Amino acid sequence: MGAATRRRLALRILAWSSAIASASSCGEQRGKLAPRPADAEEAAGSGGTLSAGAADGGTGGTDDAGAGGTSSGGVASAMGGTFVMTAGAAGEGTRAAGGSEIGAGGVPSDRALCVYHADFGSVASAGAGGSGEEGGAGGSGTPAPPIITVAKATNRLIGDYLTDARGLALYVFGADLPGDCAAPPISTCTDDCLLSWPVFYAEPRVLAAGLDPAAFGSILRPDGRSQTTYFGWPLYYYANDVKAGDVTGHGSSVWTLAETILPNVVVRRVGADRFLADGAGHTLYAFADDRVGTATKPAESACVGACRETHPPFDAQYVGAVSTLEPRDFGLFERSDGGIQISYKGAPLYFSSLDQRPGDVNGGKESGWSIVLR
Repeated sequence: MGAATRRRLALRILAWSSAIASASSCGEQRGKLAPRPADAEEAAGSGGTLSAGAADGGTGGTDDAGAGGTSSGGVASAMGGTFVMTAGAAGEGTRAAGGSEIGAGGVPSDRALCVYHADFGSVASAGAGGSGEEGGAGGSGTPAPPIITVAKATNRLIGDYLTDARGLALYVFGADLPGDCAAPPISTCTDDCLLSWPVFYAEPRVLAAGLDPAAFGSILRPDGRSQTTYFGWPLYYYANDVKAGDVTGHGSSVWTLAETILPNVVVRRVGADRFLADGAGHTLYAFADDRVGTATKPAESACVGACRETHPPFDAQYVGAVSTLEPRDFGLFERSDGGIQISYKGAPLYFSSLDQRPGDVNGGKESGWSIVLR
């Protein structure tokens, strides 16, 4: 390994370690990833591949009633809305289709983003209004701005999260299939599950300052109700939260608060299996031929050449995992091509080209490849 490469790796390790330490002490840092210029250029030309989301984390609450991690069917239509594709990262404010920006509230991936953004209801703007003839009855005065229906709150252990107008916490579900610009979200919380986790729908949707309109959308559920989405993840209440500041559903099964900066490693559930995925809900895999890292030896990837084309490495610049995952279980190492790859309990992590949308687990059918169980 050359001196320049060693310096680059050392700097990345230092940055990653600092970020993890900060995330452990204050949840607001999780998921803040700086983009690589090449990724942004690729997104602009190809349409991107990944979206953003979260699942799992924290402690307390009760499990989802009757959900079972399976869907009763039904895919939301994109009728009446549009899909927005964009690339960006926390603090960047990269411009998306239609002129809106992604990044004001943080974006949980340094890969190309492909964000679901279909809408079925009205969207207002907090602080909108006018004066004089624009003001309303009689052509005088300034109308009051619309009431904010999607707000933010802060928990000292978790960080900033979404709430409704009353301050009640909003959640996402790790068994859902988050949407992207190629596929709409699918809610798997149906029937009895909805007794504990009621659907959230903001009508009209008026965002608090700092929340990016391009991160939100809505779906039409199979039961005919509309539901608001955040970075492609459907949003819910928890029935046991009764007042502003309650976050008792966080960490119940694979439910988590809808953090304004979503984790870039989450826990998903399909049936009885709980496994790792990136923040967009794309499954992460391990390769049997790899060398698992130890305290004395770094991990080593045996997936090279054509293998790397079909199994792209998970190469986020640092890990902002959900709070039920231990930061010390993650590491990073330098591949033979000079790139940096993330490992979990010493095992290098990859995506699979067989997965066409968030939530797919097709890569586990390949010989030598397996999902990474939590």
